[in-house]
Amino acid sequence: MEIVISIAAKVVEYTVAPVVQWLGYSFRYSSNMENVKKQEEKLQDARERVQHSVDAAINNAEKIETDVNRWLENVDFIMGKVKEVIEVEEKVKMRCSNGACLNLKQRHQQSKKAKKILQDIEDVLQNGKFDKVSYRDASQGIVTTSSMDYMNFESRMSTMNQLMETLRASNINIIGVWGMAGVGKSTLVREVAKKVKEERLFDEVAIAIVKQNPDQRRIQGEIADKLDLDLKLAKETLSGRADLLRERLTQDKNKKILIILDDIWEKLDLDEIGIPRQGCKVVVTSRDRDILSSQMDTEKNFGLYVLPKEEAWSLFEKFSGDSLKDSNLRSRAIEVSTACAGLPLALVTVAKALKNKSLFEWEDALQQLRRPSPRHQKRMQEIIYSAIELSYNHLESPELQSFFLLCAEIKIGSNIYYMDLLKKCFGLRLFHGTSTLEATRNRICTLVRGLKDSGLLLDTPGIGEYFQMHDLAHDAALLIAYKTQNVLAMKDEGPVEWPDEDDIKMCTIISILQRDIHELPDKLECPDLRCLYLPSEIGLLTRLRMLDLSNCTKLEVIPSNVLSRLIQLEELYVGNSFTQWEVEGLNNERASLAELKHLSQLTTLEVHIPDANMLPKDLLLEKLKMWDWSDKHENSRALKLKLNTSFQLESGIKMLLNGIEDLCLDELKGVESIIYELDTEGFQQLKHLHVQNNVEIKYIINPRLVIDDVVFPALEMVSLKNMINLEEICHGQLPLTSFHNLRIVKVEHCEKLKFVFSSSIAKGLSQLQELEIRECSIMGAIVLKEEAGVEDRDMILLPQLRHLVLHRLPKLMSFLSTQKSIRNDAGEIIPECDLDFHMPILLDQVAFPSLETLEISHMENLKIIWHNQLAEDSFFKLQLLVVEFCENVMNIFQSNMLTRFQSLEKLFVYDCGSLQEIFELQGQDFRETHVVTTIPLKNLDLRRLPKMKQVWNKDPQGIFSFQNLQEIYVDECESLKSLFPASVARCLMQLEDLQIFDCGVEEIVAQEDGAEAAARLVFPKVTTMCLCKLPKLKWFYQGVHTSKWPLLKTLEVYGCDQIEICPLKKFSFQETIEQSQAETSLQHPLFLVDEATFPNLEDLVLGGNYNMKEILLGEFLEECFGKLKYLGVVGYLAVSNWITFLKRLHNLEKLLVEESSWEEIFPYEELFAKSLVQLKKLSVSECESITEVVAGEGGEGNEVITFSQLTYLKLDCLPNLTSFCSRSYSFEFPSLEEVIVSKCPEMKIFCHGILSTPKLERVQATKEDEWHWKVDLEYHRAYIGFGRTNYDTTVQ
Repeated sequence: MEIVISIAAKVVEYTVAPVVQWLGYSFRYSSNMENVKKQEEKLQDARERVQHSVDAAINNAEKIETDVNRWLENVDFIMGKVKEVIEVEEKVKMRCSNGACLNLKQRHQQSKKAKKILQDIEDVLQNGKFDKVSYRDASQGIVTTSSMDYMNFESRMSTMNQLMETLRASNINIIGVWGMAGVGKSTLVREVAKKVKEERLFDEVAIAIVKQNPDQRRIQGEIADKLDLDLKLAKETLSGRADLLRERLTQDKNKKILIILDDIWEKLDLDEIGIPRQGCKVVVTSRDRDILSSQMDTEKNFGLYVLPKEEAWSLFEKFSGDSLKDSNLRSRAIEVSTACAGLPLALVTVAKALKNKSLFEWEDALQQLRRPSPRHQKRMQEIIYSAIELSYNHLESPELQSFFLLCAEIKIGSNIYYMDLLKKCFGLRLFHGTSTLEATRNRICTLVRGLKDSGLLLDTPGIGEYFQMHDLAHDAALLIAYKTQNVLAMKDEGPVEWPDEDDIKMCTIISILQRDIHELPDKLECPDLRCLYLPSEIGLLTRLRMLDLSNCTKLEVIPSNVLSRLIQLEELYVGNSFTQWEVEGLNNERASLAELKHLSQLTTLEVHIPDANMLPKDLLLEKLKMWDWSDKHENSRALKLKLNTSFQLESGIKMLLNGIEDLCLDELKGVESIIYELDTEGFQQLKHLHVQNNVEIKYIINPRLVIDDVVFPALEMVSLKNMINLEEICHGQLPLTSFHNLRIVKVEHCEKLKFVFSSSIAKGLSQLQELEIRECSIMGAIVLKEEAGVEDRDMILLPQLRHLVLHRLPKLMSFLSTQKSIRNDAGEIIPECDLDFHMPILLDQVAFPSLETLEISHMENLKIIWHNQLAEDSFFKLQLLVVEFCENVMNIFQSNMLTRFQSLEKLFVYDCGSLQEIFELQGQDFRETHVVTTIPLKNLDLRRLPKMKQVWNKDPQGIFSFQNLQEIYVDECESLKSLFPASVARCLMQLEDLQIFDCGVEEIVAQEDGAEAAARLVFPKVTTMCLCKLPKLKWFYQGVHTSKWPLLKTLEVYGCDQIEICPLKKFSFQETIEQSQAETSLQHPLFLVDEATFPNLEDLVLGGNYNMKEILLGEFLEECFGKLKYLGVVGYLAVSNWITFLKRLHNLEKLLVEESSWEEIFPYEELFAKSLVQLKKLSVSECESITEVVAGEGGEGNEVITFSQLTYLKLDCLPNLTSFCSRSYSFEFPSLEEVIVSKCPEMKIFCHGILSTPKLERVQATKEDEWHWKVDLEYHRAYIGFGRTNYDTTVQ
């Protein structure tokens, strides 16, 4: 029964229920249709409401949210369905009035559709409740226009890349960009904003323009707009808006935000704006560097400068449009572009203004740029100069403004001279509160720095006495000076053109510098003129502070009693000028130096005194000092004396020496010692002493009494040169603290000097850093130990000595004389026994813990450099060692002291005739040890060492490593058998450059004793290898081995006649060696070469008498030499199949053939069409047998040979060359620009077929060759229509 009931229920479910549902749609047809119409109205209202918001957003340049657009599309689709259903109902009603109503099935269908539409409308209405429909694009406002694509220039790209890199740095938050007006700062940061968005370096970017008078509310609003933030403008206070902005910038810790504040003129409080210093990055631009670093606290600043000439022209050309197609306009446009001086604002403004203008308008614009009229400016000038004038207006003080204008007034050429400014500023009393020249100087330095920070002045590279002003800034400054101060300043171009009388009358300053004045105005009435040419009676100028007569080489007379009246004079410059000083008490026709006694304020004196008698007896200038315009701006009292007459103690020179800091004595006569003859107090303030070209001085210090006072306590540098009678620096005992501040000592050509320091003085040289002793023919020691007072084992410590040079000291036996000495008749230091040069020059009793460079040269008698037991810390810091012209030195290093050279990087050994090895390891204990000492040597340079047999006399394996070698150069070492021991060669992982010239080497790497396994030699970083003039070279390494040179780009093998350039693949190296030994006539293979040996070789030079076997030209040739770009063949190179070799060189660009026995270079097949497609330069020289360059093989007349990339062709010293090709082939040279043919007397015609040279510009020949082939080329070009018609027939 239950089963029957269950079945009945299922029957009802699947039959009755669907029928009821189906009938329900039919019965509810009317109500469903009515509901659709009502809901349609709601949906339409909702759509209009959303559409209104969308339209408003679009009008506000905002982007519509994606879901809003999708909702509108969905609504439109539903409305279409509603329309269909309603239209059907209307049609039904019309039919019902005619007696044709819907049947039951149709009512069901329409009602079901209506029901579905009602559900869709309900859903879409529910989803249409949007808080907002739009957003503001964060990249809006930062897209650069086409006029700003000059960012692609190298000068701009480098700055932008550095700025981008800084933005990536996590430790830098505020970055500055500064530069003068119009240089492109805004363009740069907008391009950066665009780039960081493209690279997704930042999620959001906002730019706000600050301007001169910053409006904080506007700045907040600009940032908020970019971030799509509503600041509730009508309700929020400034601080409230700042809080809201700050919250927005910091709320999402994972979101990276960049804020750009463009064009800042003064300090801007970021906190008041609402910009946090942490949580986002800020880029700030300004014309003033000081505002960025001092007031905005930027952590890194980037300067932006004018464009280089080439980039400036490219930018100008771009904006000039088609105007420059006219050749006449183009030359003038280049001048106009140059007048814009690389300033982007000027380049773009002027180019746009002159676009499509006539020649006379270009001429006028050039005139206006070169000589801008103060009264009549064009629109383009107003744009440029107003930008610069704005910078001027915002200078921090009227004083700085006046100073800027003064700089413009005295500018000559491209530079402004500090000294000119000093004269003008002091003379015009420009600075209030400064009464001395020194104070004026300091003020000038401060103001110049301020103007440089503002971008209105520029540095002059490498010249501290000058600075620069941009040409357009100069023009703007002159216009401002004319408008505001009635200053008439004429630029240094062309003759002077005087303004009219009314304009001159108003002038306060007239500046005419380095101009041609052809005539003066009839009347020069300037009642307000402040800057006036001085009259000749300058003695009346009793308030004058500076008088500069420097470089007045023709000045012969300064009247007497003129200088003495200049009682306020602080600085007097008469260098390279007047020298005819009157002797005191004689004639009164000319000025005498005695007049300087009246100049109590004098601090600086530059004067040339040719005769000591001209000096007054009691001249005392207590305030005298010198000034240095370098970056340090240091004062120093300096005096250079060069007296051709005998020195007189009573002449007054001693007065000049009081308190002197820098003293140079040149050709001083009548003096035998410096102390006490010149100064009895020991020059307590002297820092630098130069004594040279003196024949009478015997001692620098010669005390007549026992010296109690310290001498030269402040001396830092002493230089003694050409002192041929100098016997001792100090003749007697000195207090120990004398010379204690000495840092630099240079002694040169002092023929009678026997030693430099006594041991007692040397022990006090704790500050000595540089010591150079040169050409002292009898010097036996640098330091002489006194006979009493110093024990034998006392240490001489030179703790700060970094640089030591010993040059041409033939009698030098050691640095420190340790034996009791006697003197012969000549006064030379002689040991008790005969001269013993087997003593080491550097002893264990002298310590050099800080020495970095050591140069020993022209020491012909020197045999041993180092003592076998050196001071404990000596030479650990030595980086450079140079040994040259030491004829008797046998070796450089011995193994028992090699371990101390832990810093040695460069070793240069030249011209040592007896040297046998560099590293003498004979005495080394070769017991097994786990300690390997790495020698940090990087550069090894060995030249002209005729007896050197080995660099290492034993393999240092297991003891020393030379793994840091990078560059090795060996030249003219005819006894050298091999260069490297095997263990050294295997460790050359850093070697980059290997060059061996003119040596007797038989192998580069010596074979290991007892080696059985194949050696694997890898040189991973070598890029250059040259093996030249090695007549005994047999192989690179004799044993079985493989070698790899993955980075080798240049290989040169020349004059190695016993080897064979033989890449081997089919045979083992050992088999080849055995075959070579059996057939002694065969040449030996240099390398075991396969396709992986030289994978990146680009340059190959082969010279000498070699064979390249068929084996070379096998299948792997292209893999081995496929990247070759340059091939040089010099000498009688025998190649079995030259054409096969060339056909493999698809990338060859340059081919050089010299001294070859070949009869032709290119046998014709399909070589040029398919192989040498990249050949750009071809040079063939001194080949006696060559009769033609391209040899033919039949097929007359139809063949066309094309050298598609060839730009340069040289044929030189080819006595049997008759033509380029003897066949009637046609030749095309579409890229050929230069042809040189010299000493080819048999060359009657260039070629017999048609010749095409459309780009040929230069044809160069000797007279004897010219009429043959030059006329041939001219004929083809002039009559067949190829190329140009101008030729250079310069005779070689």
